[in-house]
Order: sequence, then structure tokens, then C-alpha cells
Amino acid sequence: MSVRVERLFVTFAVSFTSSLLTDCVLICLQLDVIVETVNRVRPKCDYVVTSGGIGPTHDDVTYDAIAAAFGVTLEYDPVVMVGLAAYMKSRNSELNEARKRMALFPKGCRTHAVPGLWVPIVSMDNVFIYPGVPRLFERMLLASDGIFEEGPAYVHWEVFTKQLEGDFAAALTQAAALHTQVKIGSYPMTGADGTSFTRLFIEGRDEAMVQAVAQELGNMTNAYLVAPRPVVQPNSKL
Repeated sequence: MSVRVERLFVTFAVSFTSSLLTDCVLICLQLDVIVETVNRVRPKCDYVVTSGGIGPTHDDVTYDAIAAAFGVTLEYDPVVMVGLAAYMKSRNSELNEARKRMALFPKGCRTHAVPGLWVPIVSMDNVFIYPGVPRLFERMLLASDGIFEEGPAYVHWEVFTKQLEGDFAAALTQAAALHTQVKIGSYPMTGADGTSFTRLFIEGRDEAMVQAVAQELGNMTNAYLVAPRPVVQPNSKL
């Protein structure tokens, strides 16, 4: 997985589902590994998004693996096959058996058309299958409006202090244990002039709670800046 795709996963999680990214797993394109991983994560996640393994070659086994994970067979999608055939013709390429595999989906899946592309987003329950090519992955993510369920917006505040993490680590641990309704994180930073400082972030769905915790942490660390980041609004509905 490229760094670009990994960052797109984070953007996807926050912007399209108003969710927090709980796991990002890099695995090989091996059928049994994909099956095990998908079946392990899908019961505990609202959404599972895969990237890669949907091409025409021997190691493109994502559709096969998702079918196996759900205990179903594969079948050709006639609508997608028409689009694939037209695309191949436009490129003066043969629609051979290998390429037909790109329209061979798990039985009972849902397909979500992407404007301008023959390949759809394919989903089984809460598992959504995307390509691995970064430009296609990004384009299809941006076309995901209307697929994922909308949730309350996450609110983000940041606290900047000249204190170092070790100065307030014990107090921060106590604050995190006390305020379980929000997520608190800490990052050591270095300014352009070489000065060390610490950036804290606080995020959650209760705006008043997030602001209150940010102010509390600001007072605790003698912060020089406590400020909100733009609220990330979900933009899609199921």
C-alpha cells in the first residue's frame, strides 16, 4: 500500500463515514490471508474497505476471497461485462478470459456505478472493494457519496504547548481515563527554528465536551494556543 493510498483511507474514514479509522492492515494478495483478515475485522467494524487485487492476473484474488469469506460463489455481472467489453474495444484490446475475471463478482453483492468508469465499487454487507491503483482508488472514493451511512460530525480541537510530553504524561493519562467520550492524542513536534513543542489533539462527536476537554488540557499544560480545527462534516447517506 502506498503512503498516498494510506492517507486516502484516513480521509475516507473521516469525510465519507464520519468514522474513526480503527485499523489499517497491509496483507499479501493470498486468498486464505484475505479471507482470514476480512472475517476477523468485519464483525467489529462498521465498514471494511479493501484496495487492490481486482485485476486480470493470477494474483488478483480479492473478489474470490470476499466470496469465500461470505460462503458464496462467483458470477459474472452482465451490466459490468458490457461496460468492460466497450472499454476493451475502445483500447483495441481483446476481451479474453483473463479480463472477464474483472467482472466476476461474489454472488449477491451490490455494485455501485462510478461515473466515467466501467468498473463499479463492489460491496458485500459492510465490505467494500476498491482498486489498488492510487488514482483510481481516489477517484472511486470521491464517487462514494450516497454509499455510506451518515453519522454525527466529528469535532476536532488542538492544543499547543512548549512543555514536552514527559512533563505532563502522567496527568494526560489520567485525563484520558476520565474523559472516555473523547479521543486524546499527543505528538512531539519541532519548529522551523529547532524549538521543541507538543501538539495535543482532542476529537469526538460532542462539541461542548471536546471544547471543555481541550481547555482543560490547555490549562494543564500551560498551552500557548487552544483552537478548533474545521468540523469534518459527513456528506453521504445510505
